[in-house]
Amino acid sequence: MADTIKIVTDSTADLTSEICKKFDIGVVPYYLNYKGKSYKDRLDMKINEYYER
Repeated sequence: MADTIKIVTDSTADLTSEICKKFDIGVVPYYLNYKGKSYKDRLDMKINEYYER
């Protein structure tokens, strides 16, 4: 049986979705905290939205 290796990074690496798909890179979301609520970076809130608030 061959070993399987997966490249994983967090969303602060700011890799494009195209790069992640091309190289099969997993992305773990960074949590943004705003007014007592947590948002997953890129999924619940984009980083530019966070800074605009």
